[in-house]
Amino acid sequence: MNTRAQVACAWAGAIGISLTLVALLTADLLPAPAAAWSAEELAAWYTENRNRIRTGAVLGVLSTAGWGALMAVAWMQLKARSATLAALHGIAGAVTYVALILTFTCLGVAAFRPDRAPDTTQALHDLAWFCLLFTVVAPATQAIAAGLAILTGGGAEAGPEFPRWLGYLGCWAGALFVPGILLVFFQDGVFAYQGVIPYLIPLVAFGTWVLGLAWGCRRAALAQ
Repeated sequence: MNTRAQVACAWAGAIGISLTLVALLTADLLPAPAAAWSAEELAAWYTENRNRIRTGAVLGVLSTAGWGALMAVAWMQLKARSATLAALHGIAGAVTYVALILTFTCLGVAAFRPDRAPDTTQALHDLAWFCLLFTVVAPATQAIAAGLAILTGGGAEAGPEFPRWLGYLGCWAGALFVPGILLVFFQDGVFAYQGVIPYLIPLVAFGTWVLGLAWGCRRAALAQ
């Protein structure tokens, strides 16, 4: 039963991150509205797309369940390699979990009353993006902790080995998350929250790492 539960959690993680992408596409957030838009422009966008955004928010909140499941199986598999790094990975993963839920919650609230004052809608929209992208220290810490646990932990007592490329992938993904924190200084260009550095590159890196981690955890669980 333990093996089945771990495999199921690994699959849930892969399905969850895929559903997150579907949620972003459904909410018309790929590409996303520019941070430089005026409050009136953004309010009009919410009014025109309110049902899409609401549906995307629902899908996004549902997708976080897979994230929690993946964190559980990853902790189980990583603790034999490094209990400290596994705990750090779990703590950072819990923070990321909350940030993801808050992101889609803020989007849902912004779309809930599209006839409110445009400045309020803009503030909620900005808050959603900051919850998603300004909190990058948590997923970066998580990915690097998992990567280091895979690269430095080992031995017969650690159980089935993760491939080393998965450790490097975690460290690489974590490093790519961090520059996005500069979004607080920009409203246009590559560092704005809809730009390449805070949003698109981390989105690809995050998705690739989560799928790789889910595959590695499933592989390790089956090997046991």
